[in-house]
Amino acid sequence: MVIGPDCKIYMSTDGTTPFLHVIHHPDLPGTACGFEQRGVKLPATNGQCLPNMVNYRLDSGPVCDSTLSTSIFLPVQAEVRLLEVRPNPARGQFQVTLPDFGSGGTLSVIDISGREVAHLPWTGETMNVICTGWTPGLFFLNLYDPQGRYASGRVMVE
Repeated sequence: MVIGPDCKIYMSTDGTTPFLHVIHHPDLPGTACGFEQRGVKLPATNGQCLPNMVNYRLDSGPVCDSTLSTSIFLPVQAEVRLLEVRPNPARGQFQVTLPDFGSGGTLSVIDISGREVAHLPWTGETMNVICTGWTPGLFFLNLYDPQGRYASGRVMVE
């Protein structure tokens, strides 16, 4: 396992597979950590190794806590919600939907190297995100609101 620049934990398997498993919220206890088997589809099979995720931008981006721990015996304290993203993969723009989240939150879009490429106000259940000019690749979506609720998703931009 290795912690990525987006503060998620990535893991490979014992055999060869075109996937990595992901712990989306390693600082949340138990099942709230958001473990996703086969969470990242790789372009080729991977044999028991992980990519080198060196962060050369130490003065910017998210700061990951190196003392993270997770236990299945702690009570779940946060609801993990997934954003609906359409179309995915996207070209030019995509739509992000999350019913019953309300407004007043912030949608943060982070590229695979941990840089925030967009920081947008969340205005309601659905919003359109213009992605023209973005470098093609995988982007992580994080939605926060003032009450401390959180939702996440991902989009592939072509």
